[in-house]
Amino acid sequence: MPECGTPSGDSAEFDLAPEMTPISPLAPGSLPEAALTIGCCIALLLLTTWLHYEALRAIRLAHPRGATTSRARTMLVLLGISTAHVTEVFLYAGAYYLLARYAHVGTLGGLVSPSLNASLYFSLETYSSLGYGDIVPSGALRAMAGVEALNGLLLIGWSACYAHGALDVFPDRADRSVQRLHRRNEDVPGAALGDDQLRPGRIDLNLAAQPDDLDVDRSLVDLGVVKP
Repeated sequence: MPECGTPSGDSAEFDLAPEMTPISPLAPGSLPEAALTIGCCIALLLLTTWLHYEALRAIRLAHPRGATTSRARTMLVLLGISTAHVTEVFLYAGAYYLLARYAHVGTLGGLVSPSLNASLYFSLETYSSLGYGDIVPSGALRAMAGVEALNGLLLIGWSACYAHGALDVFPDRADRSVQRLHRRNEDVPGAALGDDQLRPGRIDLNLAAQPDDLDVDRSLVDLGVVKP
């Protein structure tokens, strides 16, 4: 008869069994682990770049310049760009989650099996280069985090350039003024100007002498588009 307080049979084996740690099919630092990580990084770079290009192209085709009011176009451009960035963050978060939880090529914040929320939070702060440092990757996931930071920096810069061009109303005003100059020029014999002379930024006119005939928006002079 077993002594009091001493587990017996299967219960003893269960209590004494050590906690099992997931064994990675890929040895840390091995060539297969490096190949898997590099392959995932390249795939994510190509996928996010293609996705961002298609998103910006869809925004441009949906509402071209002049088709909507500036307020509606602003909302469309900013919401479309934000949606593209959030989607790209989710792609990287899914890669962190799958690689850490199932391939065991690294950890996030010391967690062998990080949650999807933790993966998403880490991906968002890495993509935006926020970097609180409360979740630190280990193993091969460190290389992927560096790639995501570089990728996010380039895509955010791309979005900023696109938004500046899509939301800038001054080129429209300059184009309209140049078109008026073309029409005025056709009515004046012997005063033909080449396209290079009518290009915004290269117009050299005496607005003080002929302000009414040229009918050029004086705000263009303040912006430096037209030389007084």
